[in-house]
Amino acid sequence: MSLQKYSHLLNRLKSIFTILLILIGSLGLSSKEELNEHTVYFGANLGLNLHSSDFKNLGVANTCCPGFTSGFGTGLNFGAGYNYLVGETSWLFLGLDYTNMNSDFVVTESEQINLLGTNKKVAQIEQKVASELSSLGFNVGAMYELFESFDASLGYRLGLPNDLSYRQTEILIAPDDGLFQETGSRTRTDVNGVIPNNIYHSIVGKLAYRLYTNNNKTTYLNPNVSFNIGLNSTNDEMNLTPNSINFGVDWAYSFNSSTVDEVIIEDKIEPKLNESTNKDVVATSIEEKKSDTPTVIIRPISIDNNNKRQDRNEIIIDEVKSIRMVPLLNYIFFDKDSSSLPIRYSRLDKKESYTFNSSNLFEINTLDLYHHILNIIGERMMANPKSKLSIVGTKSESETGELAKILPIERAKTVRDYLANSWGIDEMRLVISSVEKPTSPSTSSEAESIEENQRVELYSSDDNLLAPLLLKDTLYTPITKEINFYTVLDTNTKELSWNFKIFNDDNLPYFEESGRLEPPFKTQFIITEEIANQIKDERELTYRFDLVRETEERENVTGRINVTINSLEQKERDKVSDVRIDKYSLILFDFDKYELSQKNSIILDIVKKNINNNSSLLISGYSDKIGDSEYNKSLSKKRTESVSSQFPNNKKDLFPYGESIILYNNNLPEGRFYSRTVTIKAITPIIK
Repeated sequence: MSLQKYSHLLNRLKSIFTILLILIGSLGLSSKEELNEHTVYFGANLGLNLHSSDFKNLGVANTCCPGFTSGFGTGLNFGAGYNYLVGETSWLFLGLDYTNMNSDFVVTESEQINLLGTNKKVAQIEQKVASELSSLGFNVGAMYELFESFDASLGYRLGLPNDLSYRQTEILIAPDDGLFQETGSRTRTDVNGVIPNNIYHSIVGKLAYRLYTNNNKTTYLNPNVSFNIGLNSTNDEMNLTPNSINFGVDWAYSFNSSTVDEVIIEDKIEPKLNESTNKDVVATSIEEKKSDTPTVIIRPISIDNNNKRQDRNEIIIDEVKSIRMVPLLNYIFFDKDSSSLPIRYSRLDKKESYTFNSSNLFEINTLDLYHHILNIIGERMMANPKSKLSIVGTKSESETGELAKILPIERAKTVRDYLANSWGIDEMRLVISSVEKPTSPSTSSEAESIEENQRVELYSSDDNLLAPLLLKDTLYTPITKEINFYTVLDTNTKELSWNFKIFNDDNLPYFEESGRLEPPFKTQFIITEEIANQIKDERELTYRFDLVRETEERENVTGRINVTINSLEQKERDKVSDVRIDKYSLILFDFDKYELSQKNSIILDIVKKNINNNSSLLISGYSDKIGDSEYNKSLSKKRTESVSSQFPNNKKDLFPYGESIILYNNNLPEGRFYSRTVTIKAITPIIK
C-alpha cells in the first residue's frame, strides 16, 4: 500500500473514531457497578505512525524532497497515568508517556540521466528520508464509562520532542547494472543530520475495556485502541505533523481512600510522646468516638547527629572554618555538528569581566562553578601576563562529512575569540590547533561516551592556569539532623484536605507537603547542609498545619522553631573544642580509569598540606551511569583505595558508591566527567 493510501486511511479512521466517541457518549449508557475513586495505570502500545509533511528547507539531494506529503512507520510506546473519579461514571485523567514517532518518506522517480559510461538513460531513483523522533508527553482530559467496563476518553497532549534525526538517500533502482556518474556507485546521496524540534500539541483519544483480574475489582488489564492527532508542526525544515493510531494494553490498580481508626506509634519514639500531658498528648490509639469537629494535635521531636531525641523545637547549626577545593576540567564540550559555545557556559561581556572574582564562588555547586571555567582562566591570564593557553579543537567519530573537517578548528576559534573579546587576552597568547580525535578519548560505543569527544581541550605550561580552585570560607553544618512532626487528627469527617509547611518570616517555604483525607502520622523535616546554609541567618522558623473541611471551614495549628548557631566567635570565647571541615574533589578520572595521574598527585599534595595525622577522612568514590552498575561500583572501590593508600597515618572511612549515587547531571558530558571522581571530607580538630 502506498503512503498516500495510508494517509487516506488514517484520515478516515480519525473521522470514524471521533464520530464514534460523540455518538456513543451521547447515549448516556452507564454501569450499575460502584467504581473506585482513584486509579493508577501503566501500559505499552504499538503505534502506527503516519505523518503529514510539506518539506521546505531540508535536502542536499540533487532533487530535494520530491512530492513527500506523508511518511509511515511504527514505534513502541510507554505510558503511565492517574484517573480521579469526579462522577458516578466519569473521571479526570493525567498521564505521562514516552512515544516513538519514527517514519520513512519514500518516493520512486523516473528521469533521464547520464549514468557512468553511458549516454542519457531512463533511470528509476528511490528518494528516501528516514526520520527518528521521540517525545515525552503530558496528557490531561476526561474519561467516561459508555457502558459496563467499556470506557472512552478524550484529551489534550503536550509533547516535548527530542531533536529529529534524519537520513536522506538517493539510490538507483534501475537499470540493475547502472552507476551514478557523480559517485561511481548506486548511491548518489547519503547524508544525515539533526533538526531542532518545537513543542507540539495534539488531541488524544482512547477506547478501552476493563478485564478485572481479582474479585474485588481493584486490578485489571485494559486492552485499548487510541489515536493521536497532531495540531501543529514539530519543525520548520520538514514541516512534520505527527499522527498515530495505537494498539496496546494497560495494567491498572484502583482504590478508594480510607480513614484510619487507629494510629500506631513506632517503638523507638521517645517515651515522653506517650505521656498524657494536657493538649500535647499523642495517643497510641483513639478508641472513643471521633467528633465531627476536627481536633489537631502536633508534636515535634528533634533528633541530632548522635540520634538523641529531644522534645523541643530547635535546630542547632555549627559554624566551622572550611576549605573547598574543586578541580577544573580542562575540556569545553560542544553540541553535535556545532562550533557555537553552548548556553550553559557562563559568558560575560568586557564590562562584566572587570568585576568577576572567582573567590566569590564558594557557595556555587560544582557543575555551575565549572561553567565559569573560561572566566576563571581569563581572570588568571589577566593576573599572569606571561602565561599562554593552548586550545585544541577535536570532534567525535559520529561527526562526518564536509562540515566535520572544519569543526575542530572552528571550536578552538570560538574559545579563543571569547577570551580575546571578553577578557582582552592578546591572541598571541592563545594558540589554537586541531586534531582528529581527543588525546584521551572516551572509548565506549554508547552515545553518551561518543558525545564526550565533541570538545576543545585546554593546556598550559603554567600549572597555575588550570590549577584546582581553592576556596576558603565558613561552612554551616547541621547538628540537628531532622525534626519529626507527629500528627493526630481526631475527627469523623472524611472530606478533608491539608497542608503542612515550614517557612520564614518572608513566607519562603523550606519544606511543604499537602494531601487529601487524613495526613500522615509522622512528617520528617530533614535538615541537610544545603538547608542549614539557607537558614543560617534566621532566628526562627514557623511551621503551620492547615486543615480545610468540605464546607470550606478552616483550622490551623502553628508553632515556632528556634534556630541556634554555634558561631566561631562564641566557640572561641567559650574555649569550646572545634573542628575544621575541608572538602576536596580530585581531578576527574578518565573514562574507565582508577590510576592516580600526575594531576591527581599534585592535588593530593595540597590535601596533605592542609591536614595532619589527627584528621579523620571520609573518602567516597563515584562513577557515571555508563556501563554495568556492579562494574562501576568495583571501579569506584579501586579509586577510593588508590586515594586511601596516600594517607597511611589517618583514620579513614571508605564509601565506594559507584553509580548508586549520581553526583551530577549525567545528561551532560561534563556531569559524567565530574561524576568520575573521589571526594575527601577531612575533619581536623582545631587546638585552642
